[in-house]
Amino acid sequence: MSAAPRLEELARLELVGDGGVTPRLHAAAAAIAVASPDELQRASLQRRFDRRFLLPLEAAAPLLELIRNDYHVVLAGASRFAQYDTRYFDTPDLRFYHDHHRRRRPRVKVRVRHYIDRALSMLELKQKTVKGDTVEHRWDRDADALALSHAEQELAASSIAPIDTHGPLVTLVDRGLR
Repeated sequence: MSAAPRLEELARLELVGDGGVTPRLHAAAAAIAVASPDELQRASLQRRFDRRFLLPLEAAAPLLELIRNDYHVVLAGASRFAQYDTRYFDTPDLRFYHDHHRRRRPRVKVRVRHYIDRALSMLELKQKTVKGDTVEHRWDRDADALALSHAEQELAASSIAPIDTHGPLVTLVDRGLR
């Protein structure tokens, strides 16, 4: 009998706060080894477990210093930090949010993400199927557009009540040393 495939673990740290990347945070991220192409390939496969953490900017450097031997960092271009702004959309009763936290399937997530480093903006629709697979649709959009176009509004299926997040993002991949 063969063992079940190992789930690759990704951890994404979304940092919130004023001031951006401090020298200590830069040094803490620089001390983490870069993920190898093999690690990136394994992490890109469907069987993975993503953990996302929203934490205050001032807590990031101590955390990265603590976990630096357990994870490798995923580069965003040549940088350890990806700069983007995200606006999530939901129904007036926050159905998408509640479905996610109740782990309901199927469920959906709608967002506009502006990748600042690349001057790229995308409307993104992620659907979690009944089987647990994630299907993602992405459409290019005008990076300078502040509001959704009529066509984007239709794609977003009348989702309203945006929730904004912005700041640096660090993506880490588990080294599998446990």
